[in-house]
Amino acid sequence: MFAGTVVVVVVVVVVVVVVVLVVVLVVVVVVVVVALVVVVVAVVVVIVVVPVVIIVVVPVVIIVVVPVVIIVVVPVVIIVVAVVIIVVVPVVVVVVVVVVVVVVVVVVVVVVVVVVVVVVEHIKGKHFEDDDAVQKYVRRWFRGKPHEFFADGMRKLIWRWRTCVDKEGDYVEK
Repeated sequence: MFAGTVVVVVVVVVVVVVVVLVVVLVVVVVVVVVALVVVVVAVVVVIVVVPVVIIVVVPVVIIVVVPVVIIVVVPVVIIVVAVVIIVVVPVVVVVVVVVVVVVVVVVVVVVVVVVVVVVVEHIKGKHFEDDDAVQKYVRRWFRGKPHEFFADGMRKLIWRWRTCVDKEGDYVEK
């Protein structure tokens, strides 16, 4: 009985070992086959696909894409640059010139108004016998200064002020 049990155990162990070896062999064969398939696919890609890409895609890019870029994109860029140069730059220049002129005119007007107000305030309340006295006073006020050309205008302004303002300084229609 003991001998039969040993034989059964040995047979079972041998069968298990054989089955395990077969499974390992199948796994190794599958791995080797998959590796060979991957290598073959890689070789086919390198041998077939790369030359096809070089032979087909590169010429298509050279024949189709480059001319499209040259025919469509380059003129559009040239037109945009030309529009910027022809339209935008002059508009910017005109706007800048207008702004500078407006600023200069505003500054000149403010300076003239300030000078007129200062002179009028200075000579308010003074009594002048006639127009010549006003003119002499204004000339004396501006003597030696580059503002003498204001004298005549100031004389008229003061004369108008003197004839339209009462003794309290209120405006009166005459």
